[in-house]
Amino acid sequence: MSAKFQHDVTGVYNGYQAGVTYYHPMNLGFADFVPFVGASYLGSDYVNYYTGVLTSEATTKRPAHKGSSTFVYKAGYSLVVPLSEHLDLTQSTGYSRLGSSIADSPLIESKNQWVSSLGLTYSF
Repeated sequence: MSAKFQHDVTGVYNGYQAGVTYYHPMNLGFADFVPFVGASYLGSDYVNYYTGVLTSEATTKRPAHKGSSTFVYKAGYSLVVPLSEHLDLTQSTGYSRLGSSIADSPLIESKNQWVSSLGLTYSF
């Protein structure tokens, strides 16, 4: 289980986000499988900084948009396969469901966001 709270300390947008994620590591013998689920709360300043469109930035294809605070939900997994004492192969896939305050932005194409990655990690 992890919890986070992030706040803009630079004063650029004065926004914040907070979230919790539950991880359930399982050893499969040849690899570690780690499914997760979580939720984040995004403050309105955070939402507007990343997905808002000011009136001065609006075009015919990108209308002005001012978002409000919202939630984002996520689920996914990581599969970590040790290749040697110092080398791991990691494959991860995650799904996020964006709150309508973000998804309604003209900068966002869908409420449903997928990400997948494949990585090689060397630790020393």
